Amino acid sequence: MGKLKIFLPECVNASKYPAYYSSKTLFNRNLIGKLLFSALLFFFILNGLHGKCNCPDKNIIRTPDFSCHDETEAFPEIFPEAIYNPVKICNAPVNESTIIATSAGQYKIFFIYNPGDADKMMSVSSLNGIEWSTPEKEFELPGIAYYANQVVESNDGTLHSVFHIRDEGKNGYNGRHYNLWYTRKVREASEWEPPKEIYNGYVGSIRNFIELKSGRLLMSFGKAVPERSKKPDGNSKDYGWNEIMILYSDDNGDKWHAANNTLNIEIDPDKTTRYGAVEPVIVQLKNDVLWMLIRTNKGVLYQSFSDNNGETWTVPIPSKFTSSDSPAQFLRLKDGRLLLFFNMNQRWDDPNSYAFGGREVLHAALSYDDGKSWKGFREVLRATADKREIRGDRGTAYPSAVETNDGKVILVSGQGESKFVVMFDPEWLIEVNVPENSMIDPDEWTVYGSGDIIHKEYSEKEQKIRFLAGSAMDSRLNPEVVWNFPALASGEMIMEIEFINECPDVNLSFTDHFSISGDSVASEHSVFQFVLANVYGEAKNIPVRIKWNSDKQIAELFIFDKKVSETGFTRIPEFGLNYLRAGVPASIDNMKWGFGLRTVAVK
Repeated sequence: MGKLKIFLPECVNASKYPAYYSSKTLFNRNLIGKLLFSALLFFFILNGLHGKCNCPDKNIIRTPDFSCHDETEAFPEIFPEAIYNPVKICNAPVNESTIIATSAGQYKIFFIYNPGDADKMMSVSSLNGIEWSTPEKEFELPGIAYYANQVVESNDGTLHSVFHIRDEGKNGYNGRHYNLWYTRKVREASEWEPPKEIYNGYVGSIRNFIELKSGRLLMSFGKAVPERSKKPDGNSKDYGWNEIMILYSDDNGDKWHAANNTLNIEIDPDKTTRYGAVEPVIVQLKNDVLWMLIRTNKGVLYQSFSDNNGETWTVPIPSKFTSSDSPAQFLRLKDGRLLLFFNMNQRWDDPNSYAFGGREVLHAALSYDDGKSWKGFREVLRATADKREIRGDRGTAYPSAVETNDGKVILVSGQGESKFVVMFDPEWLIEVNVPENSMIDPDEWTVYGSGDIIHKEYSEKEQKIRFLAGSAMDSRLNPEVVWNFPALASGEMIMEIEFINECPDVNLSFTDHFSISGDSVASEHSVFQFVLANVYGEAKNIPVRIKWNSDKQIAELFIFDKKVSETGFTRIPEFGLNYLRAGVPASIDNMKWGFGLRTVAVK
C-alpha cells in the first residue's frame, strides 16, 4: 500500500511538531525563506509526496469541520507512523458514532443524523484514518432513530447493524420506546437487507455488538423494566429502572435469542438519577470467558462473566475501575493486548453533578495479560471547553475504536462540542519515563471549573509554565491545575517550583483518577499530598523531588536533594498514581498568588 500522507489539521498544536512549525515560520519570514521552503516542497514531490490537498470532486475531507482544504494552499506533511501521542484528526459526525475496520481495507464510521432527519444510517470511510470521504447513505431506517448504533463485520464478510427506532408502548419507560432493530449486508450483496425488529421496548444506548470465536453474534444492552419506573416504597432495594439483557444469534442474524438471565445492580440511592445497570460492553478473553463491564451510578464499573458463550451470566460485582456514570469500551489489538477506554473521573464537592464525576477527559489503559493487570490510564481525549452551565450530553464519553494496519488506534468519541476522531500509538500509553519538560506544555494542564480563577502563562524562552490568580479569584476555593501521567505504583517526579507574588504555599496532591480543577475537595480524596511553604527567600527555582512506593504506602519529599518530609498513603491505589494536582490552599487570602513549574519529569 506504500506510505500514506496526512495533513495536520488546525486543531493540532504545531509546536509539538518542530518540522511543521519551522517550515511555517520559514515560509512566512521572507523571500529567501519562501524559496527555501519551495525547494524543500519540490524535493518531497520528487520523492512521490504531494504537498497540497488533492481533493477530486471535493470528496476528501481533512479538516475538523469535514470540509476540504483550499486546494491553492500547500501544507507540510506528516506520515501516520509519526503519530505517537493522541492527535485530533477531525470532528466526529454526531454523538455516539461507531467505527469499524473492514476486510476490504477501509475504516468506516457509522452514524445517524440527530438532530436532523434521523431516518438514514450514514457513513464516512477512509483508507488511512486521516482522509475521510463525504457522508454517504448506507440504508433507509424504518422510522425515526436515536444516535445509537453498532456495526460489526463477521468472519464471512457480512456486515451486521443494530439501531433504535422511536415508538410508544407499555413495555418502555413512561410510555416511551426505543425498539431495537437489526439488518445486514452479505459480502456479495450491494444493498442492505430490509431491517427487522428484534426487541420491543425501551433500549438504552447500544455500546456492544461482537462476533465470538464460535461465530455467534452477541449484543448486550440496558432495557427498561416498566414496573420499576418509580422509586420503590419503604426499605426495598432499588435496582433502578433498567436491567441488562443479552441477545445472541447462531445463524448469522436470522433468529435472535435472549440469555437465560438478566443482570441487575442496586443503585446508589443518594444520586439524583436511578438508571440502574446500563450500557454494558463485552470482550471475549483468550480462555473464551466473556467479560462484561457495566455503567453504574456508584463510582465504579461493575463486571459480570459468562463461561458458556453468553447464555448465562454471573451476578454483577464491582470492578477495580473507577468511573463516572459513563460507559466503557474494549478493543482487542492484533498482537493480543487488550485496550480499555473509560472515563476515570470523580467529582467530590458535588456528587450529583453531571454524569456523577464528569466526562471532561477520556482515559485508555493497556493490558498484556488479558485483563489481569493494566498500565497507562492516560488521557486520550479532553473536552474542548469549560462550560459549566451547558445542558444536555457533553464531554468525551461513548468511545468506539479500531486498530490500523500499522498498529495505531483510531478512536471516535465524545458528545456535543467534544466529539472527535483521534489517532494515537498505544505504546504512548505505557511510557516508562515521561521526558523532562513534557509537563511544561500548557495544553497538558487542565483547569476545568477554574478557567476564570487560574490563568496559564507559558514562556518558551524559560521553558516554564506559570499559574496566576485570575480575575474571579475566590479564596474559599482550592484552585488547582491538573496533569495526567502514566500510572506508576512506585515512581519519582522531579520539578522546579517558583513562588510568585509572595505566594506562601503550594499544595501538591497525587491521586489515581481525574477530578476537575474546580473540585474544591478533590485533594482531600487524594492518595497523598504535600504542602510546600515558601521559606526560601530570593531563590527563584526550588528543586523538588517526590518519591512514592505503593507497596510500602509511603511518599517522600526532597528539596534541594534533602529529604524534608514523609507521609503515608490514605488508601492503596489499584493501578498506581496517574495524576498531579498543584495549587494553593483555600486559606491563602492573597489574591495575587502564583507559582511556576519547569524542568519536570516522571520516572
